[in-house]
Amino acid sequence: MEHLEHRRLLAVLTVNGSGGADFATISDAILAANSNDQIEVSPAVYNEDLVVDLTVTLSGPQRGVDARPSSGSTRLPQDEAIIRGSILLEAQNVVFGGFRVEAAAVGVETSELFSGYRILNNVVASNAIGVRLESDGLAPSIVTENYFVDNNLVESVTGYGPGLEILRRVSAARLRCGRRRLFRGSVASRCVGNSRRGGVSGVERVR
Repeated sequence: MEHLEHRRLLAVLTVNGSGGADFATISDAILAANSNDQIEVSPAVYNEDLVVDLTVTLSGPQRGVDARPSSGSTRLPQDEAIIRGSILLEAQNVVFGGFRVEAAAVGVETSELFSGYRILNNVVASNAIGVRLESDGLAPSIVTENYFVDNNLVESVTGYGPGLEILRRVSAARLRCGRRRLFRGSVASRCVGNSRRGGVSGVERVR
């Protein structure tokens, strides 16, 4: 008798705030997901804060499309999945790409307890802080092809806030944002090929 190993097929969960998908909210899709699943989000406005506490790939409709204006790509508002809220990534090797994130105290934040984050192809706009990157330094994280826009403006109140804030636990052999080298370390994390408009500063290193 042949013994077969039972393996769960990795699921692709769909989200559409206008209906016609597996879920209407991204939060519900995260709650239903298993590790290594993929969550594909359609264009709509999502007024929700997200906590991603398992290894998944969150793909917006612009995943794979360079968010920088200099890239020559055209990203129209009607083609964006707009998250108006904060996103906390707190699991190993989470991928977050292809979204517009706005109107939060911190747009995208990563936990110091994990690493291997991939933050790609996002427009991060009008948050107090665009992305706050922290990790345990055990695996490389990548932040690339994002566009940070006016990340010191929330609800029309101007305050302190960089596009990208790097906390000291992120270990990186060559961690850069644009051409600015932040610091050296042991793991080859990368912050390369991003651009910024407005805001107090594009990058803030916190020791």
